[in-house]
Formats: sequence, C-alpha cells, structure tokens
Amino acid sequence: MSVLVLKHVIDEVKLYTNAAIVSRSFEVDLKSGVSEVIVDNLEPVVDPDSIRIKCSGGVKVVDVEYRVYEKRLEDVLRDEVLKLRSKIKEVEKEKLKCESEVDGVKSLIDAIDKSYLTSLSFRYLRERKLDLDDLLEIRSKYVDRLTLLTMRIRELEAELASLKSKLDEISKGETVKVGALKIITEADQDGKYLFLLSYNVGNAFWRPTYDLVVEGSKLTVKMYARVVQDTGCVWDNVSLAISNRRIARVRKPEPRPWFIRPIETKKLYSFKAAPRAAAPRVEAAEAELKAIKVKEAFEEAIEVPGVYLTYHIPGKVTVEPGRPKVLLLDRLQFDCETKYVWDAFRETSFIEVVTFKNGDTALEPGECRIFDGETYIGRTRLNRILPKQEVEVAVKVADGIECKRDLIKHEEIKGGILKNKALIARGYRLEIINHYDKEIKVEVYDRIPVSKHPEVKVELTKCEPRYSDLTTGILKWEFSLKPDEKRVIEFEFKVEHPLDLHISI
Repeated sequence: MSVLVLKHVIDEVKLYTNAAIVSRSFEVDLKSGVSEVIVDNLEPVVDPDSIRIKCSGGVKVVDVEYRVYEKRLEDVLRDEVLKLRSKIKEVEKEKLKCESEVDGVKSLIDAIDKSYLTSLSFRYLRERKLDLDDLLEIRSKYVDRLTLLTMRIRELEAELASLKSKLDEISKGETVKVGALKIITEADQDGKYLFLLSYNVGNAFWRPTYDLVVEGSKLTVKMYARVVQDTGCVWDNVSLAISNRRIARVRKPEPRPWFIRPIETKKLYSFKAAPRAAAPRVEAAEAELKAIKVKEAFEEAIEVPGVYLTYHIPGKVTVEPGRPKVLLLDRLQFDCETKYVWDAFRETSFIEVVTFKNGDTALEPGECRIFDGETYIGRTRLNRILPKQEVEVAVKVADGIECKRDLIKHEEIKGGILKNKALIARGYRLEIINHYDKEIKVEVYDRIPVSKHPEVKVELTKCEPRYSDLTTGILKWEFSLKPDEKRVIEFEFKVEHPLDLHISI
C-alpha cells in the first residue's frame, strides 16, 4: 500500500544563527502490515541525516529515504493557487458592488443638479420645507460618498492586478526543486496514525539588530531578530523559536608540540660570500615558518560555546522565502551614565558616550540604530556583549562643549652645543568650556610621540594639570566641569635625535 501526503502543517520552526529545525505533523490512514508513505512538497534543502520521525502507538518506521526532484510550481503551490483564485473572485465581487453603487450615487447627484437648474426648484423646495443650503449639503454628502467609492475601486483594481500577477507567475509552467520523503511503515492494525516529523534545513538563519534609546539616565535596548529563509517553502502561520546557538560540529582539541626550527645565521646572512644566493634561502626559510604557523593555527581552532538563549515569538508568524522579517525579541532597561570624550589629537569636538553594565543576558553582535529620545541619530555596530560586562557606546556629537587646541611652542635646534644632535620642542594648549546647564564628566586625550629608535629620545617636559594616565604616548585627563566652567590644559615635549636622522613631527 502506498499513501501520498501533500497536506502537512509546520507546527514549529526553531531558528539558529546558521540553520533551522522544522517540525511538521500529519495523519495517515494505514492498513495493517507494511505501507509506503510519501511525504511530498518538502524543502529541497533538508539535511537527510537530521530526519527524525515519531509515530503514534501501533505503527513503527522501518526505513526512510529522502530525495530532491523537479516539480511544476503550480502543483507545489496548489493550495496557494486555490487561495488566490478564491481571493480574486472575492475582490471582483466587491468591485462590482462598488461600481453599481457609483452608478446610483451619480444618478442622485444628476437629479439634484437638474432640480436646481430648472426653477421648479424654489417652489419645490418651499413646498417640502427645504432651503437651498439643505439641498447643497445633501449633494455634498453624495459627492463625498462618490469620492470614497472611486478610491476604493482603484484600490481593488490594484489588488486584483497584484493577485492576477501572482497567479500568472505560478501558472507559467515553471518547475522548482522539492523534497520528498519516503517512509516505510509497519502497522499492527488498520487505523489513522499521527506522524511527527522534524529535520534540519540550511538557507535559514537570523541576525540580531538593536535599537538603543537614550533618555537621560535611562537606556533602553530593543533587541530584534532579522529572520531570513530561502528554503523553498513558506513558513505559514508557524510557532517560531529563535536561539542564539550555532549548529556546528566540533571536535576535541588535540594539542600538538611547538617545534622550533633553527636556521643557521651564517648561512642566511653570508652576504659577502654569496650575496645573491642568500636572499632566496631567507625567503624559503620564512615561507616555511609561515606555512607551519598557519597550519598549526588552523588545526587548533575550535568553536567556543557561549551562553545559549531561546526566544519564543508570541502568536504565529509567517516567513516567506527571500523576504526578511524583523521580530522583536526583548526589551532591556539599564541605568546609564553619560560622559564626554575628546580626542584632541584627531577630533575637533567632544563625543557624548553612554556607559552601562549589561545584565545576565549575552547580546550577540549586530547592527544598532541609536536614538536620543525620539530623535534618530545614526547607526553603529555592537560587538558581542557578555553578561555583566561594562559597555560604552558613542551616541552623538556633544554640541554643548566648546573646545580648541592651539600650538604654543615650536622650536627646532640643530648642532651647536648639541654637537651631532638635533632638538625639536613642541607645546600645545587645550581649552574646554562647558555650555551645558549641568555638571558633566569629561575625558580628554592627546599625544606625544613614541620612539622606536634607540638614539631618538622623547621627553614630556611640562604637563599642567598632570595627566590621569600616560600609556604609550597617549595622555589622558579626567575631570568634571560645572556649567560655564573653563578648563585649560598645557603640555610640552621635546625630541632629541642624531643629525643624520630626519624626524617629521
């Protein structure tokens, strides 16, 4: 006995960052003994190894075979074709009704116009205790109704054109790839049996996107899922669960020894004996070392598991192939602090930065829209944020802080008492004024050069006020500014170097 199953519903889709698990169900009437059940119109991107089948009591699965083949699009979307034809009839019926009402309204407007133009009008109106204003008001109501009907007819015509276009696309005779699953079953007795089918599909994934809304000392992070699927089937009215887990095979790390391969220096750098032959040998040795490094790194790389979360979307969702859908996953509230940061070496203005501490939920990397209250500021990208991690996000240019950087010292001395040395001295003044009506926290950065040459010496000779931190030539100051308060920072440095070295600052 062979049974063809065309009607099977998707009960749930669990979507991961790189794949999806689809769960379907269907009922089949089976005779006792061995039967063949063909489940047709499945996705053509099913992973055959992932297929799992559960049955109601009294029947067992003996064998399973999945294949992909070409099928007419009209046959695949038979239910969709029936829905489209039914909808077309419904829209045509409503359009006909509207057109009939339009004819009636036009007749009434014509009758009012004729009674006004013939002068039956004044006597006619007096006899029926109507005045001209009443007549014009009635006419105006009919004109408004005519306008609404005309607009509705245009909407229906546009809808009809769209529906017919979809039907024509399906009915072109084109073929598409579909999946078919053959299930060999063995039933104890005649009866109706329930089958639960689940499998993994590729060409489906989601990516997080965020809205970050700053309102004073409060920060709201809205997390969305941008769902994309191109499985060849519509996920129609399904329960959707979204997980931040990635489905991927991993293997146990097997540490390998770290070998040092010495290269004889005298052979590599014997330029006097054979200057032309040395370079190829050096290049060959370097290439060998690079190849070893790449190979070792590749073999030792494994996926590091994170904190897995699953979001269940309320209600039912429809996701069509090739049409991304954005769904709200979560709304997180944080207390935040605002500080104002100026990199005086590179920028001409302060940037407003909000800082907050993440909660217990890890946030995956994704695109982020930034809002200052209701005002859209722009886009940025959030990196992966771990639970309890401190986070800083640049929000906007701080237009309430005046700042400028001036060169106040510029000296260059060569030779003289320095003999074979040269000296370059520079000095800068930074001015910051707070024009906000509140006290603010400020971070200011600037630079002094950093020497990588043993004979080039750099010295910071003046810094008022003293920096909060100095790391690899980067000066940092942290302080608070009251409304209308001005702060001045001055620093100077000198660079000493041999005359035969050219230094550009």
